[in-house]
Amino acid sequence: MKIKTLLLVAFVFCTFTVFSQTLYVPGGTSGIGNGVHPDNVGIGIQLAQEKLHIEGAMRGAYSNNGAIKVSTGFGYVDIGPKNYDFATFYTDRAKYYFDKEIQVNTGQIGSVNTNLHLRTGGTTRLTIGTNGDATFTGSISLPDNKWLGFGTFQEGYPRLALHHNGTHGYIDYMDNLHFRANYNWISALTLYGNGTVGVGFGTTYSSNDYKNQGYKLAVNGGIICEEVMVINDVPDADFVFEEDYNLLSISELETFINGNKHLPNIPSAEQFKKEGYKVGDMDEMLLRKIEEFSLYLIQLNKQVEALKKENKELRASLNQ
Repeated sequence: MKIKTLLLVAFVFCTFTVFSQTLYVPGGTSGIGNGVHPDNVGIGIQLAQEKLHIEGAMRGAYSNNGAIKVSTGFGYVDIGPKNYDFATFYTDRAKYYFDKEIQVNTGQIGSVNTNLHLRTGGTTRLTIGTNGDATFTGSISLPDNKWLGFGTFQEGYPRLALHHNGTHGYIDYMDNLHFRANYNWISALTLYGNGTVGVGFGTTYSSNDYKNQGYKLAVNGGIICEEVMVINDVPDADFVFEEDYNLLSISELETFINGNKHLPNIPSAEQFKKEGYKVGDMDEMLLRKIEEFSLYLIQLNKQVEALKKENKELRASLNQ
């Protein structure tokens, strides 16, 4: 009996000695085959709660730079730092799948030395290049009361630029588009939804709040420029020189001025103040008056020449 006991002890000792190169279980801490979970294996813990329960750190093979390799029949994942710079995840699969939201404590997501792509439904929607440029394949929609900010260009000033390879660029808006400075309620420039342009008008949030009164361009203030060219509705008063034009006599002109205090076919100053005037119409009215005055000058010159001739003839008769 003693011999059998010694042989059994020797067998157990040899068994643990052989397998100690693969699995080492410190005495008194093993959960192997414990009564609570007989199918679980514990390392460094007495009561293993899973099939393999380890109390402490794990280290992978030296040939894998210490990373833990988790393999299945579909592929593998290496988990653990493989160098001094990064904690790494490597896999032989084409992509990683996470069934929950990914949250980053630092708020930073980056790429090492390639472009960063954000995809939905397998399609790239946003690409951030290594040069800092961002490319969108869709539209950008902002909720109400939100701002869209842009960085600076090489000149050092913030700006918004549209670069494209087509013939036209587009900015679409629903109704009125206001360009304001320093949160000023006066818009330096307004593009109205009816296709007109306003300068220097106050802005509201009302739709169809058009200030142009039917004109393509309206300016709430003065205009200074070097040149204005009108190609439509140009002055056309040359009919004054036609033979059938009814030119008032000078006495008739005098009577009209004394009675109305303004020139014929010219609105009064009060009417100008009340209704304003069109530049083209005013130019035509002024040109008409200039042409009429030219006819008056021609008439007066003829009368002067006739008087000079008559005076010359009288002088000649007196000297005989």
